[in-house]
Amino acid sequence: MKARITSFLCFAVILLSAMRLDAQTPTQVIIANGGVFGATNKVTVASWDITTGNYTVFDSFPGGSVQHVFIWGNDAYVSADSTLMKYDLSTFTRTAEARIYGIRQTAVYLDKVIVTKGYGTLQNTPYTEVRFAANLGVTFTVPGIVDQCEGVVVVGDTAYIANPGSYVRQSGDFAVLDIPGQSLERVMNMDTMGKLIQDVYQHNDKIFTVNINRFNSPAWGYISEYDIPTATFTHHRTNLPVAYSAGIANGLLFADFGGNVGSFDLSTGTIVDPSIIPGTFAMMTVDSVNDVFYGTRTDYFSYGKIYKYSLTGTLLDSADIGISPEAMAVDYNVTVSNTPKVALDNSLKTFPQPFGNRLNVDLRHLNAPAQSLAIYDLSGRKLLTETVSNNGVMSVATDALPAGAYILQVQTRKGFATTKVIKTQD
Repeated sequence: MKARITSFLCFAVILLSAMRLDAQTPTQVIIANGGVFGATNKVTVASWDITTGNYTVFDSFPGGSVQHVFIWGNDAYVSADSTLMKYDLSTFTRTAEARIYGIRQTAVYLDKVIVTKGYGTLQNTPYTEVRFAANLGVTFTVPGIVDQCEGVVVVGDTAYIANPGSYVRQSGDFAVLDIPGQSLERVMNMDTMGKLIQDVYQHNDKIFTVNINRFNSPAWGYISEYDIPTATFTHHRTNLPVAYSAGIANGLLFADFGGNVGSFDLSTGTIVDPSIIPGTFAMMTVDSVNDVFYGTRTDYFSYGKIYKYSLTGTLLDSADIGISPEAMAVDYNVTVSNTPKVALDNSLKTFPQPFGNRLNVDLRHLNAPAQSLAIYDLSGRKLLTETVSNNGVMSVATDALPAGAYILQVQTRKGFATTKVIKTQD
């Protein structure tokens, strides 16, 4: 399933051995299903192989609802009820678990997991905490965020957190966390434009949030744009109510606009098509590499089904799945067809991911000074090379690269650091 590197001390040797790198982007969708109410209530976690169409449940545990699935490298993190489960996707085995009351969403930074919490959080406990990725033990908490949280995304050394507060609150906040410094940089009040701020996405050097203003008359919502370099907001009011979102592809944010799946142009701040796919979904996500939309439907009692559409609304596939499919994530993998298999270096970070015409390479966590970097296609052909002057954050122009999956390799004084990167057309 997932490729591992036994050695990357000499990438040239691997290339000369004519090892063929095959892209599988993505290989599967990981789906977490809530249980049927009753004494036998269980959460199930499953894989839908998008090549074969096979649907396989690989774990179950007591629970009735699911909040989030997040995939980082070879690991999947499932937030369900008051439990965080971690799975190794190469073996489909549970590798760690933790009891976290009120858990909502997760994101990963190096060897740590940022956890947001909402309704159900124990009294006098923080709504954001950071845990070790290996065993999910607590490393530090963030007491400065004093009300319910939702989405979180990590860019560089910083976590950006949606902080809507309680359901009846009339405004929303946006929190910025310095992860290495274990400090809350700021909490910005978005007034009524941030009411019910939910999902958080990164696109280029901006953060976009989906803010659900359900009870306005006439109904509308906001998609807010946070510029990272200037730390300023631009708020885009939609002329239709916005509900749950699927993600970003090709510069468009896909979400439920007024009861149908539509697209929002991030560059113009307007809805492009309010009804690409008719009807609502229980949960949805996009594959930003292959331009595919996944959505689930259920009555939360008798059936669950997943649908695969093109981003223009053509139905491509569907399958029966578990009851109450409430969270899912696309698994992006790069595999190696021959042995030795190739694993990726978690000390090398890039953003945005997927990237567009520029790729930022974070060299600050390497164990030796960097000297150069190169980008290879999946056949091992070098497409781009740059000299590195310092171990900071380096911005690389990638407008000449077509959309697809690549191998990024950084040469240091001690060897090589390698990771996969994925480009979408911007």
